[in-house]
Amino acid sequence: MRIRRGPFYKIKKFLNDRSNYQTGLFLLTILFTVPLCAVILVLSFFFIQRGTFATVQESQYAQLQEINEKIAYVLTDTQNMSQEIYYNDAVQEILKAVRDGEEYPSDTETAYFVNNFVADRDFVDSVVLTGMNSTVFSTERAFSNYSSFSSITHKWWYEELTGADASYYWFPMALEDNTQQGVYTTDVAQQDNEIVFARPIYNMDDLSEQLGYMFIYISPDYLEEIWSEIEWGKSGNVLIYDENNNLITSNDETADYSQALGKVNLDNESSIVHLGSQRYVVSSQTLGNDDWTICMITPLREVSRNMGTLAMEVLVMAAVAIVMLLLISRFHAKNMARPIHDLSSLMDAYQETEVKDKGARKTALVLPNDLSREKLENYQARADEVGSIYRSYEQLLERMHTLIQDNYIKDLEKKDAELALLQSQINPHFLYNTLDMVNWMALANDQTEISEMITALSDTFRLSLIRNNSQFCAVEQELQYIKSYLVLQQFRYGKRLVYEIEAPQPLPKLYIPRFILQPVVENALKHGIDLLEEGGRLKIALIVDEKVTFVVENDGNEIDLNKMNRILDFHPDKTELLSFKPEGYGVQNINRRIKILCGLQYGLTYEKTQEKTICKIILPKRENDDTN
Repeated sequence: MRIRRGPFYKIKKFLNDRSNYQTGLFLLTILFTVPLCAVILVLSFFFIQRGTFATVQESQYAQLQEINEKIAYVLTDTQNMSQEIYYNDAVQEILKAVRDGEEYPSDTETAYFVNNFVADRDFVDSVVLTGMNSTVFSTERAFSNYSSFSSITHKWWYEELTGADASYYWFPMALEDNTQQGVYTTDVAQQDNEIVFARPIYNMDDLSEQLGYMFIYISPDYLEEIWSEIEWGKSGNVLIYDENNNLITSNDETADYSQALGKVNLDNESSIVHLGSQRYVVSSQTLGNDDWTICMITPLREVSRNMGTLAMEVLVMAAVAIVMLLLISRFHAKNMARPIHDLSSLMDAYQETEVKDKGARKTALVLPNDLSREKLENYQARADEVGSIYRSYEQLLERMHTLIQDNYIKDLEKKDAELALLQSQINPHFLYNTLDMVNWMALANDQTEISEMITALSDTFRLSLIRNNSQFCAVEQELQYIKSYLVLQQFRYGKRLVYEIEAPQPLPKLYIPRFILQPVVENALKHGIDLLEEGGRLKIALIVDEKVTFVVENDGNEIDLNKMNRILDFHPDKTELLSFKPEGYGVQNINRRIKILCGLQYGLTYEKTQEKTICKIILPKRENDDTN
């Protein structure tokens, strides 16, 4: 019976037959991860695009909200102003006088009252008051086309004004007469920004009697200023419709996207609609004036990143991801194949030794050049199959090595000791040379901060690795060491750490126990500066009189003095004080070294003020480094 194999089996067999383990693993990884990466990138493009569209809609809605507030202010304030004028006694009296036949009644009080209202309202172009047959009053900027009663009666909206019984009206195209327009229009190209607020005025003593009309013309320049402040797209439409969906005004006569409104519901929301080959962002809000609606329509290409650019960015991301995937996959395959390759090399090296060397060295383990002892131990410590293989091989070798002579083992141990000694002599020089090389590279690339760090680190190592059997060092050397240490800490804390070191000049040639400042300074940073959100100051002062005293002062007073005194309590003759406390090992060690080397009257003390912690290191004046 013939078993049919799937495509993945055939691919795997092809790779196994024609490539080594590392290459096959690499290609299989690519085979499975590249399609997954492609799916992730496609989904990423989809979600990025959707997020971009959502952001665009929210931004346009916010822009429309700003315009809405400005237009709503104009509409509301105009209505409020009309009520004030309506109920004003001077206005009522002058209209009554005209009604009673007075041909030229005094309008001084009316002019004073109305002009005061108009003076601080930039959106008002002019105000006109008429009786039933003539114009009674108009502000200065009201040209005849605005104020002439004959012109008013020929306006296309006059018949609607006189034939209805609403308390007030808003009319677009306020200057068009009934022979030119006569009806509302939905054509943006025919719109202008001439808007008039009109309302009948009735006798306050007899509300059944109409005295005349009030007309408030909105300034076209003011509306143009609102339109000019729009910072959204280049050719977006802002359209205002009344409760009957009549177009009141718009911002741009050259671009008309109002057809896109037919594809959405104007219900205080934003959406993206398709109109032909174009996409538009459509937003609408209730204007708050008799159910008026304000809409904003903008071509999507003007307010969002070009989708072609976005697609190109995704492709670039895909290319970068694939390259990174190739590198990671190759690195991963190499790491997975490395133990097997190393085991093969290890076995080959052992086999070669067995053939070439006879007698005592026949079964000696020889490591290949690319396999270190540390790497071999790591392999043996692994918990997976690789570790099991290496441990089994190690057990095999151990059984074979039972025949190795003692003198060969001793000889090998001697060589290992010589090698370790040589490394201990070479390593410090190698470290210094390496740090110096890095320092020069940093200087060559103008990386001064890195150079300062490397210099400080090099000084720290150089001072700490000085070969000297003495327990003491010069004060100058100790201060130089702590300066280098603080330079390194300055890069860690940045502006959170401000430090200063005070010492008499020239420095006295005195000797103190080695490395006593660094643990104390580290303790001040950890339990003082670290706990302050804004950081703090650290001050190190050297005082030389009958004794030598180092004062380490830092901001922060969270230290527990009782606990610190228990930690520092030490006497070599009291066995109960000899064991180290679990905390504060560094300061315990320093304090005990000082007391053992210098005497029990010396050592560390801690105190604190309202805002600071102070540590004093008290030492004898010593003019030589003789430990005895």
